Amino acid sequence: MLTLNTATRKSVSATLTGHAYRTGRWEIRLRSRRYASAHKDYRVVTELIPAGNRKQFCGAKNVSLESYRLGTNTARFYLRNRPDIEFTSRRRLNLGADRWHTFAVEVTTKRISWIVDSHVVASERRPAALSGTLFTLRFTMKAVPGERMNPSRMQMDWLRYFTLQRPNSRPMVGPAATLGTYGKAC
Repeated sequence: MLTLNTATRKSVSATLTGHAYRTGRWEIRLRSRRYASAHKDYRVVTELIPAGNRKQFCGAKNVSLESYRLGTNTARFYLRNRPDIEFTSRRRLNLGADRWHTFAVEVTTKRISWIVDSHVVASERRPAALSGTLFTLRFTMKAVPGERMNPSRMQMDWLRYFTLQRPNSRPMVGPAATLGTYGKAC
């Protein structure tokens, strides 16, 4: 189990090294908890990011497995591509203290699908969504810059990666994500 504990300031993250893939399925089992509620809440984020020394483009090539602010019950899923494209989807979940959820993203050469607790919540097939980037995984407890934060934690029970060479796999069918603009690309 990997646990990221926060203090009252600054973000905390952990990045997987040595394992990078263009396609496949990444799955995690995750829970989170905040220990106070008087200040700002951390954002819990798991993302596929460009691997190794590849340019990060200020997040403009990232794909989330999940992103949510502690104290809320809505998880957000996104993928970003250059120059400023962002596809998003949302799902209401019980994200209360220590509720386990399984989040996954499957990246193929023709689509990207998000899965929560074994249910496909979105699939994106538009060519603008497919970057062909070599990805690795990053876990982050994201702070609001300059603000006092509520001490919190995120725990990952396991992380799994699967190739797309699975016999008898079913097609991923889900609603399309919403196309928008990512204004923080660089």
